[in-house]
Amino acid sequence: MPVNLNDTAPVSRFAPLQAAWRGEAGIAGMAALVAGAMLAFGIAELVARFALGRLDDIVALSTQLATAAAAFLVCLWALLCLWRSATRLAARSGRFRLAALVKMLAVIAAIVALDHLLSGMVLRIRILAGRLDPAVADYRVTRQGADVAFVGAITDRAVADVLRQLRDPAVKVLRIDSPGGLIAPAMTLARAIREQGTAVLAEGRCLSSCTLILAASPQAIMTPTAAIAFHRPTPLAGLAGQPPASALDQATAQYYASFAAYGLADWALHEMARREIWQPTLGQLHVMGLIDSVLAGEPRRISPAAAYCATEPARCASAAR
Repeated sequence: MPVNLNDTAPVSRFAPLQAAWRGEAGIAGMAALVAGAMLAFGIAELVARFALGRLDDIVALSTQLATAAAAFLVCLWALLCLWRSATRLAARSGRFRLAALVKMLAVIAAIVALDHLLSGMVLRIRILAGRLDPAVADYRVTRQGADVAFVGAITDRAVADVLRQLRDPAVKVLRIDSPGGLIAPAMTLARAIREQGTAVLAEGRCLSSCTLILAASPQAIMTPTAAIAFHRPTPLAGLAGQPPASALDQATAQYYASFAAYGLADWALHEMARREIWQPTLGQLHVMGLIDSVLAGEPRRISPAAAYCATEPARCASAAR
């Protein structure tokens, strides 16, 4: 009886995937699929590291989380298919030892991939939570004559607003009161301060990455009551678009290198690296090369830090509280 080719059932475009899920692709075929999935996982990490680094922090971090999760699910699916292929192999050919070995390797690969995913996701979620924290996002930038006042956390948006004000040649002083923030935007602002020769006056607080902005200024000024403290970099201060561990390592290296480039003494860099939080005295801030002048007295006037410490030794021997 002749066969009518038109009656042949169409082959689904998902037939290879369905066969793989049923364990019909064979051990070799599934091993190749797993290798491809793991390669895709690695490529997804590289894309998250480089291509997404140019996006806004929140967009980049959110996309990285989604990309890493999707890549892991593909890897997990491939490993489950490999497991099912091993089960099918044992049932059909009785090669139980080979099937057991394949399953063991699949479990190890799944554990390694899961550990890599979770370690990266936990840190990325912490970073993202820090970026979305309303307290971090709150800041003020105001202008009064030749002075620009910046109060709040150092973020990409805050620094962009400060830089817009500093483009005016009439601006001579940046007055800053900040608990610190992100290293990357702090370095951006520090470079602008250095290039333009803007004086920086620390009022209230200048903590963590804020000290980098103070160090960059050719005329760094503080009030006697200003609290200035260094803080060892943390994941929340990392560089956007980088894997968290790499971001922290890179941010830390750039953080200390920037201080060295701006002339901070070696002993101060050693103390910064040794302590998680370090609040030097006013005298130490001057000796290490961070502070040039002090704004004090009634009426208030700017004095060289060395002259101020000569007349106010007690104040220079203590840190602000």
